[in-house]
Amino acid sequence: MRLVTYDRGGVRRLGALVVATRGRGGGPVSVRGIERNATVVDLADAIGHPAFPSTMEDLVARSGGTMVDAAEDAVTRESNAREFAVNRARLLAPFVPSSRTRVIGPNDEPPWPRFQAYLDHSPEIGCIVGRTVRDLSPRQARGAIFGYVLVVRWLAATGRRATVALSLGPWVATPADLDLRRGEERPSLNGGAAIITPMDHARRVFPDLISQRSKGNGGVRAGALLTTSLGRSTRGLGIPLEPGTTVDVEADGLGSIQATLGAAEEERSAI
Repeated sequence: MRLVTYDRGGVRRLGALVVATRGRGGGPVSVRGIERNATVVDLADAIGHPAFPSTMEDLVARSGGTMVDAAEDAVTRESNAREFAVNRARLLAPFVPSSRTRVIGPNDEPPWPRFQAYLDHSPEIGCIVGRTVRDLSPRQARGAIFGYVLVVRWLAATGRRATVALSLGPWVATPADLDLRRGEERPSLNGGAAIITPMDHARRVFPDLISQRSKGNGGVRAGALLTTSLGRSTRGLGIPLEPGTTVDVEADGLGSIQATLGAAEEERSAI
């Protein structure tokens, strides 16, 4: 199941991507990397129960029990792709974790920090923890994973190389929908050749990472977003990105992120 968040009158709203029958559905989805015949179905409307969450964040927080089962059932019903389709859905960042890091959507322009001539970036895969856990083994930790999302971490290129923001891909893929053993991630700059990296590393890293953190004080809370750079440096690719650079990252089963860097903050002030 591929879960999305779309804009409904200025409010974040939970939906699912459904491959609709040709000529039906809610029309084009305004984001790259999604099949042309896919449409967004509003899950809360399709399920029709007042207790069902209307946002991704609420679904993650309440993902135990039958909530996810109900969503999967709604997605498999072909009639929902017609009756509850969202017309020309504008997708947002699918999930906002409970952290101070700024999160932006798959085609949003990254913020440019002051006093930085360049940015760097780290193409990553993210894992959303679906329930609060403590003292888990790696095997047990696999069951705590709610879903996966494509991530690009934007970093200051000088100084402490702090994280400026996270771009999230267009949807969250549940574990049953994504085969990390066979997937690849392909980042490129300005349309150049892509750097192909297998995603299998994430399949092994996330259970270990959740297990390790679950043994710490307070464990790991539901809604935590953990990321891995797939064996690359966690401090970015070491490629200085200038204003106007287009970064394109695609991952099998997770869609794509494309962002063009705007002007630095001091340059904006001078315009």
